[in-house]
Amino acid sequence: MKNNFKKIIKKISWLVIFIFVFFLTFIFFSSKINLSSGLENVASIIGSKKTNTATIPYYYGTGVKGLTPLQISKLTKVFQKNTSSFTTTVSPVGEIWYFAYPDSYPPLTSIRDENGFELIYDFTVTTGNKIIIPSGKTVSYRIYAYNNVTTLSMYKVTYIE
Repeated sequence: MKNNFKKIIKKISWLVIFIFVFFLTFIFFSSKINLSSGLENVASIIGSKKTNTATIPYYYGTGVKGLTPLQISKLTKVFQKNTSSFTTTVSPVGEIWYFAYPDSYPPLTSIRDENGFELIYDFTVTTGNKIIIPSGKTVSYRIYAYNNVTTLSMYKVTYIE
Protein backbone atom coordinates (compact mmCIF):
# COMPACT_ATOMS: atom_id res chain seq x y z
CA MET A 1 0.00 0.00 0.00
CA LYS A 2 2.89 2.33 0.83
CA ASN A 3 4.38 1.70 -2.64
CA ASN A 4 1.11 2.67 -4.36
CA PHE A 5 0.91 5.82 -2.26
CA LYS A 6 4.51 6.73 -3.19
CA LYS A 7 3.76 6.16 -6.89
CA ILE A 8 0.72 8.41 -6.71
CA ILE A 9 2.67 11.16 -4.94
CA LYS A 10 5.45 10.86 -7.53
CA LYS A 11 2.95 11.18 -10.42
CA ILE A 12 1.25 14.16 -8.81
CA SER A 13 4.58 15.89 -8.21
CA TRP A 14 5.50 15.46 -11.90
CA LEU A 15 2.12 16.88 -12.87
CA VAL A 16 2.65 19.88 -10.58
CA ILE A 17 6.11 20.46 -12.06
CA PHE A 18 4.70 20.22 -15.60
CA ILE A 19 1.92 22.72 -14.82
CA PHE A 20 4.42 25.09 -13.18
CA VAL A 21 6.77 24.96 -16.20
CA PHE A 22 3.83 25.42 -18.58
CA PHE A 23 2.63 28.44 -16.56
CA LEU A 24 6.11 30.03 -16.57
CA THR A 25 6.45 29.43 -20.32
CA PHE A 26 3.07 31.02 -20.95
CA ILE A 27 3.94 34.08 -18.84
CA PHE A 28 7.28 34.47 -20.64
CA PHE A 29 5.87 34.22 -24.16
CA SER A 30 2.73 36.27 -23.51
CA SER A 31 4.94 39.14 -22.34
CA LYS A 32 6.90 38.91 -25.61
CA ILE A 33 3.82 38.79 -27.85
CA ASN A 34 1.05 41.36 -27.70
CA LEU A 35 -1.92 39.05 -28.12
CA SER A 36 -4.54 41.79 -28.16
CA SER A 37 -2.93 43.70 -31.03
CA GLY A 38 -2.66 40.47 -33.01
CA LEU A 39 -6.39 39.93 -32.62
CA GLU A 40 -7.06 43.54 -33.70
CA ASN A 41 -4.99 43.00 -36.86
CA VAL A 42 -6.96 39.87 -37.72
CA ALA A 43 -10.21 41.74 -37.09
CA SER A 44 -9.12 44.57 -39.35
CA ILE A 45 -8.48 42.18 -42.21
CA ILE A 46 -11.80 40.35 -41.99
CA GLY A 47 -13.89 42.97 -40.20
CA SER A 48 -15.98 45.80 -41.47
CA LYS A 49 -13.86 48.69 -40.18
CA LYS A 50 -10.44 49.51 -41.45
CA THR A 51 -8.20 49.67 -38.40
CA ASN A 52 -4.53 49.29 -39.13
CA THR A 53 -4.75 48.63 -42.86
CA ALA A 54 -1.48 50.27 -43.75
CA THR A 55 -0.24 47.16 -45.53
CA ILE A 56 -3.20 46.67 -47.87
CA PRO A 57 -3.39 49.44 -50.49
CA TYR A 58 -6.28 51.08 -52.26
CA TYR A 59 -5.85 51.82 -55.96
CA TYR A 60 -7.42 54.64 -57.95
CA GLY A 61 -6.95 56.52 -61.17
CA THR A 62 -8.16 56.81 -64.72
CA GLY A 63 -7.73 54.65 -67.77
CA VAL A 64 -9.41 53.20 -70.81
CA LYS A 65 -12.46 51.01 -70.33
CA GLY A 66 -11.74 47.41 -69.46
CA LEU A 67 -8.54 47.65 -67.42
CA THR A 68 -7.52 44.32 -65.88
CA PRO A 69 -6.80 43.95 -62.14
CA LEU A 70 -3.08 43.90 -62.99
CA GLN A 71 -3.41 47.21 -64.86
CA ILE A 72 -5.44 48.70 -62.01
CA SER A 73 -2.67 47.73 -59.57
CA LYS A 74 -0.39 50.04 -61.60
CA LEU A 75 -2.63 53.07 -60.92
CA THR A 76 -2.10 55.35 -57.90
CA LYS A 77 -1.54 53.24 -54.80
CA VAL A 78 -2.56 54.59 -51.37
CA PHE A 79 -2.15 52.95 -47.97
CA GLN A 80 -5.44 54.06 -46.49
CA LYS A 81 -6.05 54.05 -42.70
CA ASN A 82 -8.96 54.49 -40.30
CA THR A 83 -11.65 56.10 -42.38
CA SER A 84 -14.99 55.26 -43.92
CA SER A 85 -14.53 57.67 -46.84
CA PHE A 86 -11.77 58.44 -49.28
CA THR A 87 -11.47 61.40 -51.67
CA THR A 88 -9.50 61.32 -54.90
CA THR A 89 -8.66 63.96 -57.45
CA VAL A 90 -8.62 62.73 -61.04
CA SER A 91 -8.11 64.27 -64.47
CA PRO A 92 -9.47 61.83 -67.04
CA VAL A 93 -8.95 62.66 -70.71
CA GLY A 94 -11.28 60.45 -72.72
CA GLU A 95 -11.06 57.85 -69.92
CA ILE A 96 -13.02 56.41 -67.01
CA TRP A 97 -12.34 56.42 -63.24
CA TYR A 98 -11.29 53.35 -61.31
CA PHE A 99 -11.33 52.75 -57.56
CA ALA A 100 -10.29 49.43 -55.98
CA TYR A 101 -10.05 48.22 -52.38
CA PRO A 102 -10.13 44.82 -50.63
CA ASP A 103 -13.29 42.70 -50.92
CA SER A 104 -13.12 42.06 -47.17
CA TYR A 105 -14.26 45.65 -46.55
CA PRO A 106 -17.95 46.58 -46.89
CA PRO A 107 -19.28 47.77 -50.25
CA LEU A 108 -19.54 51.49 -50.83
CA THR A 109 -22.85 53.15 -50.00
CA SER A 110 -22.17 56.33 -51.94
CA ILE A 111 -19.84 57.89 -54.50
CA ARG A 112 -20.16 61.68 -54.68
CA ASP A 113 -18.60 64.24 -56.97
CA GLU A 114 -17.20 67.57 -55.81
CA ASN A 115 -20.67 69.15 -56.15
CA GLY A 116 -22.26 66.53 -53.88
CA PHE A 117 -24.07 64.68 -56.67
CA GLU A 118 -24.56 60.94 -56.19
CA LEU A 119 -22.61 58.91 -58.79
CA ILE A 120 -22.71 55.36 -57.40
CA TYR A 121 -25.32 54.30 -59.96
CA ASP A 122 -22.94 55.31 -62.76
CA PHE A 123 -20.34 52.76 -61.63
CA THR A 124 -20.04 49.05 -62.32
CA VAL A 125 -18.67 47.07 -59.40
CA THR A 126 -16.91 43.72 -59.67
CA THR A 127 -15.63 41.56 -56.85
CA GLY A 128 -13.16 38.72 -56.62
CA ASN A 129 -10.49 40.56 -58.61
CA LYS A 130 -7.12 39.13 -57.58
CA ILE A 131 -4.32 41.68 -57.11
CA ILE A 132 -0.83 40.97 -55.81
CA ILE A 133 -0.09 43.65 -53.21
CA PRO A 134 3.43 44.99 -52.48
CA SER A 135 4.03 42.36 -49.75
CA GLY A 136 3.60 39.65 -52.41
CA LYS A 137 0.29 38.42 -51.00
CA THR A 138 -2.67 37.98 -53.37
CA VAL A 139 -5.74 39.88 -52.15
CA SER A 140 -9.26 39.82 -53.55
CA TYR A 141 -10.37 43.34 -54.56
CA ARG A 142 -13.66 45.12 -55.21
CA ILE A 143 -13.27 47.35 -58.27
CA TYR A 144 -15.54 50.26 -59.12
CA ALA A 145 -15.35 51.42 -62.75
CA TYR A 146 -17.17 54.52 -63.99
CA ASN A 147 -19.48 53.67 -66.89
CA ASN A 148 -18.96 56.86 -68.91
CA VAL A 149 -15.87 57.99 -70.79
CA THR A 150 -15.21 61.56 -69.70
CA THR A 151 -12.72 64.43 -69.78
CA LEU A 152 -12.31 66.53 -66.62
CA SER A 153 -9.53 68.43 -64.90
CA MET A 154 -8.66 67.99 -61.20
CA TYR A 155 -12.09 66.53 -60.40
CA LYS A 156 -12.74 65.42 -56.82
CA VAL A 157 -14.64 62.20 -56.16
CA THR A 158 -15.44 60.90 -52.67
CA TYR A 159 -16.01 57.20 -52.05
CA ILE A 160 -18.08 56.47 -48.92
CA GLU A 161 -18.46 53.20 -47.08
